[in-house]
Amino acid sequence: MNLTREHITLTLGIKLPLNESLDNLSEDLKKYIISEQMIYENFIDSIKKYASEKWDKVVTTITDWKDAAVILGKVITDPKTLSNFSDQLWRNFKNSILNKLFNLLKKLKLDSYIPQIQKVIDDITALTGWKKFLAATSIASISQYITSKLSTLSVEGLLKWIKSYFSSEIISTITSKLTDFSTYVGWLQPIIKGTEILFDVLKPTIDKFKTAFSLKINPTTQTENKMKKELLKKIIKEEIAKLRQEANIPPQPAVKQTAATKQYATATKTAATVGAKAGQLKSINDLPGAFETWFNSLGLKDQNGVSQSLILSKVKDTLTKMGVK
Repeated sequence: MNLTREHITLTLGIKLPLNESLDNLSEDLKKYIISEQMIYENFIDSIKKYASEKWDKVVTTITDWKDAAVILGKVITDPKTLSNFSDQLWRNFKNSILNKLFNLLKKLKLDSYIPQIQKVIDDITALTGWKKFLAATSIASISQYITSKLSTLSVEGLLKWIKSYFSSEIISTITSKLTDFSTYVGWLQPIIKGTEILFDVLKPTIDKFKTAFSLKINPTTQTENKMKKELLKKIIKEEIAKLRQEANIPPQPAVKQTAATKQYATATKTAATVGAKAGQLKSINDLPGAFETWFNSLGLKDQNGVSQSLILSKVKDTLTKMGVK
């Protein structure tokens, strides 16, 4: 994972201590960053998969959810674009759609619900990162749907919408849908009935950022994934070599099935299994499966004194030795 200060603060939305080196962050903060990065990477993978053949195309209009996946994906994969686009979108919303919503409530003498809505708006304003952007996009789209499609609804009917989507739990509800793009779409689409409303909300900001949407996704992504794959293969090869060395394998093992030759057979089988798994690696997201295969082959799981903290410490030492930050 190429975690820069810019990515952590602007994309993940995590505040970092000023003038503090990333290497000197507390262990708890490092674990939190890694956890949030994994959620983010999983969402990016899912959005690329959802966009399918459209992912590498230039998209500036939204006619279906694949178009939406491309546009939302291009926003959240670049820290500066994300920060600027998200801020502009939110300003547009507060200056236009939100005012329309408040005016509608005043007209229906439902002014007493404005503070409740404002609290949700303030909470989203205080957020940063890709989750803030998608929360803002969701609330703006729901507000646009209410003002454009439900203005003639009965007071009772309108109140159901206000209470449902401007509650104190709405932000946590939205973020809980960000496990993958399909889950997010599955929640938002039935509310706003398609992509027309979403495009209405995003279009003014898209028009200001057309240059960003005309660019291909950063080509270094594939290079970085290839480097990560080669690095993992190197680590696995080194560990296989250690296994062979620890098994005390003779240069030309005798035919007789001694303890050493049995260890040799086991190590050879392990090398083949782990090597095959390493060959299947296409991205850093394949690491857990390869690691599980390799670790199970070591037979360390049930040994006394082997703990998660000890294993993580040894892995960290190895990566540090190899110059991996």
